[in-house]
Amino acid sequence: IKSKKSPKTGFGYWQRNFNGNNYSISIPLIIPITFMIGYLAGLLGVGGGFMKIPVMILWFGVPAKIAIATSSLMVGLTGALGFGGHLFSTSINWLLAVELGIVVFTGGQIGSKISIGLSEKKITIILAYILLIIGVYMTFKPAFL
Repeated sequence: IKSKKSPKTGFGYWQRNFNGNNYSISIPLIIPITFMIGYLAGLLGVGGGFMKIPVMILWFGVPAKIAIATSSLMVGLTGALGFGGHLFSTSINWLLAVELGIVVFTGGQIGSKISIGLSEKKITIILAYILLIIGVYMTFKPAFL
């Protein structure tokens, strides 16, 4: 699947060509957006993936599969750093950590196998519904606490 719009070029643009997908990312624009998303996610006490993925897809033309994979990598790195911090500052429920690790690993394997067979359009539609459900849940959750 090739990108519908041609990627921008010039100073400050990072050109990417991955499996026939051509896109570019404006480094001077993405850095403040990334910091803002991180700040908002920390302020709200939520993960920033639900904000990062739409920005990558809608504003920068990153294909959905690549945006989701990039977000997943960021979650893994953030989790590893958080684990490192907790390792030295608090006690860890190792049984729960192992159980969650198994579930996350298994879900990742199943999800990656499913996504390989789906088209870019189907993945984008599924992602839109998931984000809509999360948005509705987060909006109405305080009313039921």
